[in-house]
Amino acid sequence: MDIFLPEGFRPSKRAHSSAGTRARRLHVKAGDVLYPVLRCWDGGFAVDATCVPVLAGPVDLYDATEHIAQYVIRRCDTVQSERTFTVRRAAAVNYAAAPEMDQDLQGEMPEHR
Repeated sequence: MDIFLPEGFRPSKRAHSSAGTRARRLHVKAGDVLYPVLRCWDGGFAVDATCVPVLAGPVDLYDATEHIAQYVIRRCDTVQSERTFTVRRAAAVNYAAAPEMDQDLQGEMPEHR
């Protein structure tokens, strides 16, 4: 069975290239300086060794302007022109307050037993 779709519903080559541009939008913030991230995986990320110094301590990972996570760098390795960082702890960023916390702020604090 053939299905004919209008031009706007057909997959384009741009849809496939958007995954490649996502990596270019990632950057890490150390102090007040932003550094581009080449690739990111669960437990670490890689940067260009010629542009990024050895980082230590807490850093923030961003996707364009969206704050993704906070990391604490555990280890740094440099291989050829790539510097990889292994993280010890990653905390997801959540801007929504917990409902019970919101109620606590409005009324009395509950008693803990």
